[in-house]
Amino acid sequence: MTPEEARQEFFELLDEIQAMAPGDWVNEDVPAVATATIREPEARCPCRGKFRYETMTTKRRHYWCALPAAAIILLTLAGCGTTPSTNPPTSTAEQAMDPEQARKEYLDLFTQIQALAPGDWGVVIPPDIKGDVCRLPDRSDGTQFSIDLHRDPVSREEMDILHDKVKTLFEATGFTVKQETDGGPNFVRHTDVFGPDKFVMGLTTGKYEINLGGNTRCAPDPEGEFR
Repeated sequence: MTPEEARQEFFELLDEIQAMAPGDWVNEDVPAVATATIREPEARCPCRGKFRYETMTTKRRHYWCALPAAAIILLTLAGCGTTPSTNPPTSTAEQAMDPEQARKEYLDLFTQIQALAPGDWGVVIPPDIKGDVCRLPDRSDGTQFSIDLHRDPVSREEMDILHDKVKTLFEATGFTVKQETDGGPNFVRHTDVFGPDKFVMGLTTGKYEINLGGNTRCAPDPEGEFR
């Protein structure tokens, strides 16, 4: 690919990985036109250094250690890293959306998951919730909506069934689904879903609560109408 294509590819991957670890990224505003440098080949792949990844959906989550975002990209491009397996894309995953469509998509999926675990989720999410600014692949501003709810737990068997149903639901969309269990006396279990354009949804269950949250796709919104 050309230098311009390589730069664009890097920025898109960087944005996707930053979306997996929401928070304040120092020096996030990388210029769209960057200066290239020539480096001597490394003697070995620098596969060192870890950080702790914690989603917005739970205070108790300390389970996933990974390399820093930039290192993951570089190592993967160099053949020194691995990426999560992704289900075959479908029309749902590939469809481009505006903010209103992205919000509706997320609320529809969110409601489906809530229906799989009936009970008091605390609040009803309004269909016209406002979003926050996010970064599009071309470095312009888009809009993204964030939701985070929790409720009392159900039996362990019911929560295991819930995770299985959520996995089945999202596998049909073509999104990437990751599941992990922390183990220990609180039987904490996670199902994380990663879709296009920074779509993230996480379900966490355990002894003390069920937590469901994440953010929609980042969609173009040049006038900030939905923020």
